[in-house]
Amino acid sequence: MPGQETNLPKTEEEILLDKEVANAEKKKQLAQFLFEAAESKKKLLDLDNPLTKQQFATANESIAASNLKALQSARDRWKGPDVKAVDGKITSEGNSIENHLLAGKALYDCFDKLIKIIDNQPFSKNKNLNLIIYNSADFPQIDLYKGMLDQIESIKQLFIETFKTFDSTIFDKEDLSGGTFDPLLLGFAAGGIIRTVADIFSFFKISTDINNYDITLDETALIATFSKVVRIEKPDWSVFYPAAYPVNIANDSSSKRNNFTNLLIELKELDEKAKLNIQSLDEKLTTFQSDLSTETEIKKVENIKSKVLKITELKQNLQKITATYNQFDTLLSTTTAGNNMSILTTILRAEKIVQKFIEDDSYVIKLSAYSNGSTRKINGTFRASSIEFSGGSEVHCIIFNKDGSVLFSENVYEYIPYKKSENILQIVSL
Repeated sequence: MPGQETNLPKTEEEILLDKEVANAEKKKQLAQFLFEAAESKKKLLDLDNPLTKQQFATANESIAASNLKALQSARDRWKGPDVKAVDGKITSEGNSIENHLLAGKALYDCFDKLIKIIDNQPFSKNKNLNLIIYNSADFPQIDLYKGMLDQIESIKQLFIETFKTFDSTIFDKEDLSGGTFDPLLLGFAAGGIIRTVADIFSFFKISTDINNYDITLDETALIATFSKVVRIEKPDWSVFYPAAYPVNIANDSSSKRNNFTNLLIELKELDEKAKLNIQSLDEKLTTFQSDLSTETEIKKVENIKSKVLKITELKQNLQKITATYNQFDTLLSTTTAGNNMSILTTILRAEKIVQKFIEDDSYVIKLSAYSNGSTRKINGTFRASSIEFSGGSEVHCIIFNKDGSVLFSENVYEYIPYKKSENILQIVSL
């Protein structure tokens, strides 16, 4: 409508004319500043009207000011379009996915370098290594397994020594003392079982935490990266991770698989034999008691009483041993509240780790890693801010010999310097 302003967009021709007008204005300003500078120079060169020192200095200042204005005018004339900064604030606090990717690549490179170093060691030359990942929770289980083997051997010896005494007694030999049964041995076995029970429940209170990294790197990620490098660089090597998956859970010989179980079966058979012996001793006691009721000769009565005393003592010893065995058997079936796993299951698991470790070319390897990343923010006057990322990792490795000594150790470091986001994928995909 007449009298009202319109907000219609300008045509291309109008925009072009506006640019020409602005350009002409800049040219005019540039010409004016150049003219002023020329006038000042003219005064300096006028020999007919020499200037005083003060006037000379003023003229030079005028020339400099005019030249500066001319340069600024020329710059404004050719200045490109204004660049608007990106809305919002670009921050670089904390570790981003870019840092994680670079640190992960650095970790892979660390393991790649480490495997090459291990492969050049004398103990690994032309050998197919079995590397068992160290886990602190495995060692109490292995100690438990070894302790239980000692318990079995102690109880077994108790049975054997007592059976010798039984044979001498039941067949009425002169030496009724038979073997060398020692009550202290029984006390050792029973006490050992009590200590083992205490060790069991303290073991299940153990807390293992090795995940202390600036960039969160849990144990699974660490072992996954290490195993991947081994699989690529040394496909004939094997990596075992008992903390996550049992060793030899399926592919195993029956002799190895049932070693501890066979010992338990043998011990069970000894216990059954002891119970039969107790029955035989009861029958003997019944016979002797009957003889005492009819025998009148003093010497024979004293002899029968002596036999009754020794048989009674032997019976009590057998009962103590069977009670010790029952304690041991009950302990094996005990289930912990922590993981609902029986002690026997724990022992069998430890046995498989031990069997793998005693194989040729098997070693325990302990790994720890530290990863970190940083960001660098770049601010530009005529462009939006940008961020670059870096990442690095370090790996520490110890390999143990079968006697527990340190066979090998190494520290490896890798760093990937600052990269833009668009360049990171190409790097980590290599």
